[in-house]
Amino acid sequence: TIGIAAGIATIFTAPIGGVLIAFEDCGSFYLGSTKMFWQCFLATCSGVFVNQLLNLTLEHGDITFFDTTKDHRAFGLYTDLEAMYSNVYKFSWWEVISFAVMGVVAGLAGSLFVYLHMVVHKTRWRWFGVPWKRVIEALAVAVVTAGVAMAITSLSPCSPLPDNIADYPMTRNTTVAAPGSGQNATEVPRNPNFNRLWCPEGSYSSFGTLFLNPAGISLKEVTHLGETVDSQDQFSTVALVAYMLFIYIGLILTYGSAVSGGTMVPLLAAGSCYGRLCAKAMKQILLSMGQESAANGLSYSTYAVIGAASLQSGASRMTMSIAVLVLETFGALELTIPLMITIFFAKAVGDLTGTGLYDAYIALKGVPYLPEDEISYEQKMISEKLDVQEVMTSNLVCLPPVPTIGQVVQVLKTCKHNAFPVLESEGEEEEE
Repeated sequence: TIGIAAGIATIFTAPIGGVLIAFEDCGSFYLGSTKMFWQCFLATCSGVFVNQLLNLTLEHGDITFFDTTKDHRAFGLYTDLEAMYSNVYKFSWWEVISFAVMGVVAGLAGSLFVYLHMVVHKTRWRWFGVPWKRVIEALAVAVVTAGVAMAITSLSPCSPLPDNIADYPMTRNTTVAAPGSGQNATEVPRNPNFNRLWCPEGSYSSFGTLFLNPAGISLKEVTHLGETVDSQDQFSTVALVAYMLFIYIGLILTYGSAVSGGTMVPLLAAGSCYGRLCAKAMKQILLSMGQESAANGLSYSTYAVIGAASLQSGASRMTMSIAVLVLETFGALELTIPLMITIFFAKAVGDLTGTGLYDAYIALKGVPYLPEDEISYEQKMISEKLDVQEVMTSNLVCLPPVPTIGQVVQVLKTCKHNAFPVLESEGEEEEE
């Protein structure tokens, strides 16, 4: 449990989120051990601190006693100073209703994801149970995934660069010479967040920006690209839908194969696309109602963060831990209440419609596990009002260490319970 907490905290720069994930989703006793809890807390704190020191060393080449650390958010595209998250993460009171609806849909999508994946995973073990077949499967997954991503990107249309591209952070002017000649060189703006690929000068591939980057990079760009210039419509609806389905279906088919990978970042990436799509839909609804000011005030970053957390919670059924992890990694402290509401509805609907991903794997692999069954009102009253001595009997029915068949049969016939203490007689103890 301590290792899980430290690993997650260090990877995502989320010390508190790492502790909560370890206890909520991986620990044998949910917050049951105070000693284990503070040990995890110390481990995550140490891991994140050392990680920050290493980042300083990589940035400066060395480290001095008076160097100051910087807040490296795992899923932040810009620095806190550039993004000014207090202005970016905003919402109106009525949007809480839309966040709740997003949670309901995410809960249904999460249950569907778990159900389809379990069907695929059971089939996988029948077809690829032999080690060499699993190697072939891993190679096939790599080839097909790369092929599909390249094909979609190459066939997609190019999008013109924003008119205010110079206002985007990380934009640099690059001198480009005319084709076939060293004369007439011009300066053109280039930004690493707008992948040009094979598009002509002055345009970029929105599909390539999503499909040909690691899921973590795509997650950052879907969530944050354009938030510093108050213009967050860099990805078309078709691109967002295509990438969301690519991740969603790809995880259903490949998770659990002989490929090193998990579901945390991919589900967050698919959820961020889902959130941006919800923001686009909400904007069209407001425009059709004549609420132009409200439509222009929508924050795509807010919806992307809410969508990411809701889909992850809908599939894994994590609540408190995923909320804190998202708050730390996205810097979305302003969205605490919307996140809690959305995650609540995602988990509630998910629990009503299916099993969580990790619980499904526990059942599939037959891992000994005692679920926390709900206690009825009557049971709760009994447990609170009665003592053990009031429900136990003083006339114990016991069995010797080596009973005869007749003794066992007689005890089973005369008793309704099926658990009996084993006691040695005084004579047997003296003989030993």
